[in-house]
Amino acid sequence: MLGERLREVIKRNVSLADLEEDILKLLVSLDKEDTVAILVTGSVAKCEFVRGMSDIDILVIVNRSSLKSWITAIKDVDVEITEIGIGEVLEAIRTGNNFVRRALEDGVVIKGEEHIEHLRQKIQQHDCSPE
Repeated sequence: MLGERLREVIKRNVSLADLEEDILKLLVSLDKEDTVAILVTGSVAKCEFVRGMSDIDILVIVNRSSLKSWITAIKDVDVEITEIGIGEVLEAIRTGNNFVRRALEDGVVIKGEEHIEHLRQKIQQHDCSPE
């Protein structure tokens, strides 16, 4: 499943083709027992990735409290990983955190389609509710 979704992303960002195997290994390592969803966000999700200028952004949503990020590299491309707990995601939606909202709205879902769809509905509900 992770591989199929990744292939779809690679087809739209052909300059990442030589990194597919290594990106898949990274995604598999991020897919732990408490992983709710994984999204590829940013320029890769928008099909605007430019080798040598862009990085790969990955959002990992977990079923525990967490908020951390780190950078790694695959060959010549930086990979920025953000791990966030589902509770923190819900709070970010409630408070209008644009980073999380954009990632959920525009990101390519690698794992957890049903969870992301639910969170996208939460964003729409929040946008329609009077403050």
